[in-house]
Amino acid sequence: MEYEIKQISLTSVLKVSFLVALTVSSIVIMFFTLIIARLANFINTSLVTAGGMELIKNIDFDFFTIVFGSIFNGLILTGLILFIMALTIIFYNLYARYVGGVKIELKNDNQLK
Repeated sequence: MEYEIKQISLTSVLKVSFLVALTVSSIVIMFFTLIIARLANFINTSLVTAGGMELIKNIDFDFFTIVFGSIFNGLILTGLILFIMALTIIFYNLYARYVGGVKIELKNDNQLK
């Protein structure tokens, strides 16, 4: 059987992609924030112990700052990702309308034997 993908629904792809991209990007940004907070604390402690000055002063990495900051940054990153995806889908639909879409050929297991 041969199928041709002539059009991709923009709204259905963006609905699912929004949830996936927001969740993944927020979690990844939260982990990076925790790593950076721990690293900054280690650097300050090491510099003070060695007799130097504090490199970073008055940084408060509490729970709400990390969670809401990662969600906010995740929303910005998700918006950028969805904008690029929307442009890609629009250009694919225009290309498929005038030139033709991607053709996929599926074979049954009985046909292979």
